[in-house]
Amino acid sequence: MTFDKFIKILGFSKVNCKKIKEIFNNNIYNFYKIYSDLTKENADFEEIKNSLNDEDGFIMLTTYLYKAFSLSKTYKSLNIDQDIYFDTFKCFNRFLLETKKATKKYIFDRYWWTYRQTEMLEFRIGELEYEISHNTKEIYIHVPSDTKLIQKDIIKSIQDAKEFFLKKFNIDYKFCLNSWLLSPKLNNILKKDSHIKEFMNLFDIKAVNNDSDDCIFWVFNTYSEDINSYKENTSLQKYIKNILLNGGHLGSAYGILKGDFI
Repeated sequence: MTFDKFIKILGFSKVNCKKIKEIFNNNIYNFYKIYSDLTKENADFEEIKNSLNDEDGFIMLTTYLYKAFSLSKTYKSLNIDQDIYFDTFKCFNRFLLETKKATKKYIFDRYWWTYRQTEMLEFRIGELEYEISHNTKEIYIHVPSDTKLIQKDIIKSIQDAKEFFLKKFNIDYKFCLNSWLLSPKLNNILKKDSHIKEFMNLFDIKAVNNDSDDCIFWVFNTYSEDINSYKENTSLQKYIKNILLNGGHLGSAYGILKGDFI
């Protein structure tokens, strides 16, 4: 598989494929050095970005993609399904699409996050992503923006993930989630048969952060701090916007996956 084919499979547009390939083929960039800088503990991402004159983040994006491409052999040696390989790294195009929707421009701004995928700490398995934390002996569940919270698909993803981590890495850590999707305040608006409500019911809530506003980008898809400009296309958006306009926060919660839901 060539690098060109790899980025096409990840779903990048023709324009972005061309831009990524031009950066990739430009031999002035030392991708190994850039990647090493990006993955250092306490890396100064803004300094790296400025030193590369990388205003839209595409040099850093290409660096991560180069690393992801090089992991193909590692995935094969672990006999990891190709669907997991490609689904995991499709996050890069998804992030571009998210910023395009919010800013009208293609910008890669998740350079502080994506070492998780390229260091093989995070994998997309079905509808959800799963991040290994050896320090806490946990698997952190992440809910991508394109996830459909259909109960049967979520349960299958979790079942497959449990099997995956046990077979491939001999890991049997507890599964947990820290997200606005577990905020107790959602109980005031969600119907019993809502997909979010069904998802919430999979977890035992252990801690609540009442001051969190982590929901804003995911619910309103904006970086703006002007609450009045937030969309009101859904009952959820209207509910959260009203909380914010009144000086409140939706909050978030940390929960442990229940052991008896399957």
